[in-house]
Amino acid sequence: MEDQFIHIDPEQVPPSPFTQIIQGFAGVMKQNDAEKYAWQKRCEEYEKQAKKLPQTNIVAEGKQKELIAIFHALYKVGYFPEISEKDFMQRVADMLGCPGMASYSGALYNFKTTYKYDEVFDNLLKVAKAEKIG
Repeated sequence: MEDQFIHIDPEQVPPSPFTQIIQGFAGVMKQNDAEKYAWQKRCEEYEKQAKKLPQTNIVAEGKQKELIAIFHALYKVGYFPEISEKDFMQRVADMLGCPGMASYSGALYNFKTTYKYDEVFDNLLKVAKAEKIG
């Protein structure tokens, strides 16, 4: 029985242009994967380091409710459409080192009913106007 395939030593066959293109893409993809893997490792390392840092509250004493109102307003305006309000406030609380801000709804309701809500935004408006003029 005769072989149906021709036996050719692959070292003697020059690669076709299509093969070279595919090999080039494969090299680019491999390099891309290597870079992505290196960045993932670096991010994991930084996350571990960040978790070791002590979380300290950077908000002035008694100003958490005001910040809840401000961040709530920023969310409602639509600056953060890709995330739920609860997740957004959790991230804000984590960022500021104020875990109490994550349970914001009760504090926000109380803040709105004591007329301090308007006062906070009036103060922000005054500061904004002063910054615009100066």
